[in-house]
Parts: sequence; structure tokens; C-alpha cells
Amino acid sequence: MDIKNMGFEELLEGAAKAEENSREVYDYLANRSKNFVVSDRFKFLADEEQKHEDFIRQLYKKITKGEELKLDEETPLPIPFIKYDDDSDESEIIEQAMGAEIAARDFYKQMASKAKEEGREDEVVETMNYLAGMEQNHYAILESELDRIKDFEQFDEYFPGMHIGP
Repeated sequence: MDIKNMGFEELLEGAAKAEENSREVYDYLANRSKNFVVSDRFKFLADEEQKHEDFIRQLYKKITKGEELKLDEETPLPIPFIKYDDDSDESEIIEQAMGAEIAARDFYKQMASKAKEEGREDEVVETMNYLAGMEQNHYAILESELDRIKDFEQFDEYFPGMHIGP
């Protein structure tokens, strides 16, 4: 993704929209999952994405000297949004989410470089690098759950209700 010709504020708007989309997906998965452990993992990820969006909103407000960030339905950024519905397998959604987390990681790394090139405060560069690292962590969490979820999808076909919890 080439972000050189985009304004930093516009990039923050796109980043916030991507975090919102990820949070919605993880909330959806948390509510949908029959496995309470997996559901808690998705709730954790949804909370993390909300924190990221909050960081971005605070940074936007600081950079724009008090303006509130408003999200449009669409973003000009070529960020992979996760598509899902009730007929999608959890594993399919997670595979998309893994791709989105890697794209977000790479995007935040590019934003950190852009911030540095533009001479922005170290805090801005550090925040972008921090977010890149967190997206990598989210990928690792999803990767560790993917095989288990695939197993649960197959197992639940034969033993429904096995993982409901107390």
C-alpha cells in the first residue's frame, strides 16, 4: 500500500475505520462462538481493537489541535475489510482477520516511517510502531486459535454442545 501522497490525518481516519471493523468482527465472533474459551479470546481482541481506535482518536485530536475524528462509511485506504455472515465458518472469518492484522501491521509501520520523515513528534512514531507490534500479537493469537477452531468445527458436527462451558 502506497501512502506517500496521503495526508497523515486521512491515514488516521482510515486506521480508525479499520480498527472499528476489526472490533465489530471480534464482537460478532465472541457472541457467535459456542466455545466459552474462544469467545473470551475474541472479547479480548475486540477490547484491544477498541483501545487502538481510542489511541488513534486521541492522536488525531492532538495533531488537529482539538478536532474530533469522524468516521465515514468508506475509507480511501486499500485496507482489507473482513466480510462475514451467519453462514461463514469461524475459521474462514479468522483467516480473513489474520490477513487484516498483517495488513494493519504493515500499514502502521509505514505510518511510523511517514511520521518520522515528516518530522512528527517521537510520540507519534512510537505510537504507530506500538500499534504495529500489537497487530502482530493479534495475528499470533488468531493463528494459535485457528487450528483449534477448525477442530471444534469438525468436532461439533459429531458432538454438538461439547464446548458450551459451565
